[in-house]
Amino acid sequence: MEIGTDASISLANVVPETTSFDFDTISVEVITGDSDAFSGFFNSWLNAVSLSATSVGTFKISVSSTNVTKTFTVTVNDAQPKEIFASYFVEGPDGYVAYSLGDSISAYVGITYIFSASVSPAQADQNIHSSVNTNGLKYTLETKTIKVNDYVDEKDMVCFTPLSEGDYDLVLESASKTDVKLTTHFTVSKMPTFSEVLSSDFAWRQGSQIKYYFSFTPDVSSEGQSGHVTISDRTSNKQENATYTISTLTNGYEFKFTHVDGEEFNLTVKMSKDFMMIVYVDGYGNEMSKVTVEFMLSGGTWAGTSGDYQLNLNFYNNGEANVSFMKTDYSVSKYFSCNFVITQSGEGYVGTFTSNSYTEDPFIALPATFTVNNELNSISMNFDYDGVSYSFTLTISADY
Repeated sequence: MEIGTDASISLANVVPETTSFDFDTISVEVITGDSDAFSGFFNSWLNAVSLSATSVGTFKISVSSTNVTKTFTVTVNDAQPKEIFASYFVEGPDGYVAYSLGDSISAYVGITYIFSASVSPAQADQNIHSSVNTNGLKYTLETKTIKVNDYVDEKDMVCFTPLSEGDYDLVLESASKTDVKLTTHFTVSKMPTFSEVLSSDFAWRQGSQIKYYFSFTPDVSSEGQSGHVTISDRTSNKQENATYTISTLTNGYEFKFTHVDGEEFNLTVKMSKDFMMIVYVDGYGNEMSKVTVEFMLSGGTWAGTSGDYQLNLNFYNNGEANVSFMKTDYSVSKYFSCNFVITQSGEGYVGTFTSNSYTEDPFIALPATFTVNNELNSISMNFDYDGVSYSFTLTISADY
């Protein structure tokens, strides 16, 4: 066995067959080896002895009942790397902005992407080598000791900065087991203008409800560094019209709003170097999202019924979804997670569910499609299950 993994010894062919371990407790004792580094206990649910170790070595153990004792020799080896996990950060106006890592990143020239990586299991060698595969494009790659916030210790992180437009693959590889690696694809574009960034609306959800919604009208002559903004508080149905200017900070940008009419919110809004927009409420920074169809579909549970069945859909802004299907008497309950994509079609949208690495035993054939109306308040989905056709119309309700 390895450090960080559990092993078990099954108890079989117990004589007499009527033996009950409720009355004859199984005990485990370390005969030779460091007893503080090795432990075992009887798991009555599995009818087995579970073993774990915290250091390398050879241990001789005894497994005993009242009348029977068996001895075993257990060799414990170093934990071997199994997988690499990572998240990444970009410098922001008040620290580092954290992102969850997917298979690819849409990146900008000159921005440094900071990777915090670890090897699983935690007991394995944590040393990681980094490299970049690209077709002659320029970049910098270095390891720095960084403390991203007050809640975690400083650690060595991989800092990757693309210097040209194009495609890059950043490879994080276990130093002791080279076939354990994590590859992230970067599609790198030139830095956009503020006009390009602010051509989209932005919003912040408080819980599952949209709280603040920003619609910008950039001034073309300043390439969007100034212009007009309409800020809506969707929970109070109040609105402010203002002008804005953007100033450059050491690690990002800050908006200055000048009130024109309507409610005066006096909001502070900043952006990170990669244009993550942050609105400050009660002194806390909250990351806003670009308003897309995917964003508008997320934030609650879509539910509908057909016959004796209910269908629930949960969408997430990262392109993932959960799909559940159950009979009203709970005699049937099915669930799977997947990816989804949305495309515009006529007076509405067509969505497609597709498999990902977390999809297990989907109860419908994938890919599967659904439609969304233009107002984004109704979803229709049809499929067959167990030889019966079902047709669902779903509406959304806030989760909290």
